Amino acid sequence: MKEYLIRIYSLLYEDKKRLPLLLVLFLLTSFFDALSLAILFPFIQILVNFQDFQSSYGWFFESINLTSKSEIITFLGITLVSLFIIKALASILVNWAILRITYNRQAKIKTSLLHKYLNMHYRKYIEGNSARYIQMIQTMSMQFIKVLQGFLRLLSDGLIFLSIVIVLAIVEGPLLIYVGGMMIVLLLIYDIFFKKLLDSQSRAITDSSVQVTKTVNESIQGLKEIKILGKQNFFEDILKENVDIYAKNNIYADLIRTQPKHIIELIFVIAFTLAVVFFTPLQNDFQSLIPTLGVFLFAAIRLMPTLNQMLASVNVLRIGYYPTTLLFEDMTTKQDLEEDDYKANILKDGFTSMLLKNVFFSYKNDKEHQLNGISLQVDKNKSIGLFGQSGSGKTTLVDVMLGLLEPSKGEIHLNNKVVKNNKEFRNLVAYIPQDIFIINDSVKNNITLTGKDEVIDDVLLEDVVLRSRLKEVINNLPEGINTNIGERGVKLSGGQKQRIAIARALYNKREVLIMDEATSALDNNTEKEIIDEIRKLKGKVTMVVIAHRLTTLQHCDEIYEISNGKISEKYNYEDISKSKK
Repeated sequence: MKEYLIRIYSLLYEDKKRLPLLLVLFLLTSFFDALSLAILFPFIQILVNFQDFQSSYGWFFESINLTSKSEIITFLGITLVSLFIIKALASILVNWAILRITYNRQAKIKTSLLHKYLNMHYRKYIEGNSARYIQMIQTMSMQFIKVLQGFLRLLSDGLIFLSIVIVLAIVEGPLLIYVGGMMIVLLLIYDIFFKKLLDSQSRAITDSSVQVTKTVNESIQGLKEIKILGKQNFFEDILKENVDIYAKNNIYADLIRTQPKHIIELIFVIAFTLAVVFFTPLQNDFQSLIPTLGVFLFAAIRLMPTLNQMLASVNVLRIGYYPTTLLFEDMTTKQDLEEDDYKANILKDGFTSMLLKNVFFSYKNDKEHQLNGISLQVDKNKSIGLFGQSGSGKTTLVDVMLGLLEPSKGEIHLNNKVVKNNKEFRNLVAYIPQDIFIINDSVKNNITLTGKDEVIDDVLLEDVVLRSRLKEVINNLPEGINTNIGERGVKLSGGQKQRIAIARALYNKREVLIMDEATSALDNNTEKEIIDEIRKLKGKVTMVVIAHRLTTLQHCDEIYEISNGKISEKYNYEDISKSKK
């Protein structure tokens, strides 16, 4: 439990400094709770037995010039109501403070997680589970907020509970010990019985939730193929299995979370009834016992929801143990983030060359290398072409050049300097992949990818729309360039999406252009037009072009054939066009 609380505290980050102020609010609320209960005892006593009241409190009220019964009752009544008003306002303030801290923390955790995932090693990403990343941001962060709220409410309610117990101890210690002792024993039995059950359910709920997200994502992404192959039942069965596990464990977890109220009521009624039966015969004057019983009954009314909330908070903490552990690991792990050694400013005076020297690469646990000792020189403003069969290592080579993957062996030189992480080179690159990245937004925003504070260059935008042959496509859209093209560009053809990617690359005016099968979905005429536009960049930018069609490489200065992770041949276009006929 200690380690768990340390994790919760660690995940507060800068909100830790707000805890002392929050603790002061908790103490004030508990103080007003205790004070209102303390005043209730003389208030009941004056109504039941004025003589006993006078002997106990008369000296105080005489000192403030209140002597008649009606004056004292009025004073106590106004004081009691005022305290309850203050207590209610303090409770509202406490709830507001808890919600403000926790939901602001949730927002920061979500953004921090996305930042970490976007900046993790690409290799870690492709070896990981995208459904887990989504669950961490969407669901686990919410689970942690429930845990944090539960922890803070447990602290607040615990102080209130303690303050009320202190008042009851002053009013009637033996009765408190008897009632409290019975309740503690029964609550401990309840706690021990359900503890392990909640721990196991926490893990089952979290794991099944990740699987549900994974199945839904895969089903939506592969909808067309699933419908064509008639594999709907396959995915529905997987989903049903996991949602059944999720539902079953949530039923039991929620049942346990919601039952403390009824259990506490039952325990208190049993304990209090037995206490009255036991203590009444010991009192010579039953009338003198009425104020004590009244205070205990009022305390019970106040304590039962407090105890209920405390038990519910404990259950929330137990249910949230596993999600919080996963969240803590992702929020505090640093070794999976890309290193920042690119800040060496090797390219501060511009890019002149990149050299891959005897580079090897293999994925984790793979015995075979995807790259087998590749050496390749890319000079400024030169055009390099790469071709080869699928799986030959072309895209892996580009990923290494971009710094997304780090070589298993070999060296990368930038401007004749060895680098461990060529992330700096990435800042010079416009990358056009075969699988186009499209956001659910307008054509304009898909091309520019600009933030709220960035100004769109409309002249440049119009130019790249023409050069990427998007003008006719845009003219046929209902709202032109401002038309929303749907999730993953569902309203566009594959070729139209590739034109958007090309326009995006041209809009960003990078020094290096890397095209990975970027024109594969275009018809021959459109591809020729775009290649003609790209040819105009020859000598002005550095280009690396991967292609299946050799005609796409005709503007390249050097062409390399990749086979089994190696460079098997080097050509110029005239030679290759003859040898491959």
